[in-house]
Amino acid sequence: YNDFDVIYSSPFRRAEETALFFAKTSNCDVVLDNRLKEFDAGELDLKPYELFHHGMKEHKDPNYIFKSGESLSNALKRLVAFIDEVNSKSENKKILIVSHGIPCELIMDWSKGIDIRKWGKCVKNGKVFTLNS
Repeated sequence: YNDFDVIYSSPFRRAEETALFFAKTSNCDVVLDNRLKEFDAGELDLKPYELFHHGMKEHKDPNYIFKSGESLSNALKRLVAFIDEVNSKSENKKILIVSHGIPCELIMDWSKGIDIRKWGKCVKNGKVFTLNS
């Protein structure tokens, strides 16, 4: 996977480092975009995985706003706004998007017309998926 025309990345360090690796092999720029940041689970962020997973299972409604965080519906809205903007200005370009587990899952399901759902397991780190517009 190389020869990208442009790379968009979450501003979180681990995502940016991945994007910069691919930018070297593609000789292109990395554009940081806050809309690609990880899902904001509010008070569940930085808690042990078991507490986060329990909180996600407990609140099945995609419109549920996690205390001091966001809802899955709102996260999807920011991601779709990003995709729409990129599509409008990047026709026929090979684009790499570097993000995190839940945003990637939301984008993949949205691209397939699947409603927001809760996943049993997150996408594995370093996994690459192809989306066609």
